[in-house]
Formats: sequence, C-alpha cells, structure tokens
Amino acid sequence: MCDKLQANIQCKLYTEEGVLDMYHPNNIHLLEDERVKKLMDQGENTVADLFIEYTRKNFDDEIFLELWDFVKENTLQTMK
Repeated sequence: MCDKLQANIQCKLYTEEGVLDMYHPNNIHLLEDERVKKLMDQGENTVADLFIEYTRKNFDDEIFLELWDFVKENTLQTMK
C-alpha cells in the first residue's frame, strides 16, 4: 500500500506543479473515457483528483485510507 500511496502523492505533486494537465492536447482523449466522465460528474477535475479517486479501491486499511484522504484534500507543495 505504500507504493500505491506514493503513486498518489507523486501524481498530486505533478498536478500541483502543472506537469499533468487534464486539458493538455495530449490528454484530451481521456475526457471521452466513461470512467473519467463519471468521476468528473462527481466533481473530480484534475488529473490528481481523477487518479486518486480511481485508486481509492486499492486502500483497505484504515490508516492508509486516512492518508489517502489527506493527500486528496491538501495542497502538498505548501506543506512543511
């Protein structure tokens, strides 16, 4: 689960840095994916939001679910 959480953290940081953009021309095809559409209808609107929400099913331990929530809900770049 640490590896899975690390992937979420890295995706969040890349999104915050502007490296990953849902609306970049190379990613625009993703907007047609039914899974992406469903998550966007639920309010997820960044690559990190989509990735993190999609991977939630991988976390079945309460501590990791709390960490998952923390990563999803906070801006990691400004943390010290």
